[in-house]
Amino acid sequence: MHQAWGTAARSIAGIAMARMYPPTGPLLPLVPPKWYTLAGTEEPPMPARNSRVNVVLEKPLYEAVDHLAKGEGVSRSTVVRDLVKEAIEIREDIDLGRLAEAREKTLRRSQALPHKDLWG
Repeated sequence: MHQAWGTAARSIAGIAMARMYPPTGPLLPLVPPKWYTLAGTEEPPMPARNSRVNVVLEKPLYEAVDHLAKGEGVSRSTVVRDLVKEAIEIREDIDLGRLAEAREKTLRRSQALPHKDLWG
């Protein structure tokens, strides 16, 4: 699938380039970017070791992130990453709390083991 799309893209690009810049010398084949040549099973190469996410922020939120970054002496990216980590931890705590409440409702005290038997 990638190869077919790449061929079409190269053809379109070649036509556009030929119209804008008529050839004056021998024609050279177009060299596609590396990801055009993937067989479909590999991932396109990442430019960095960490994945990236683009986020659109409303102006007040952007200004708050910017203020935090300047106050902490770090990049806005670092502030956003740390805030996302904190938010995920909070959500995990909420979900685990709900799970504990559900398990507590089905607990039969008569079948529960005493603390002393479990922990010594």
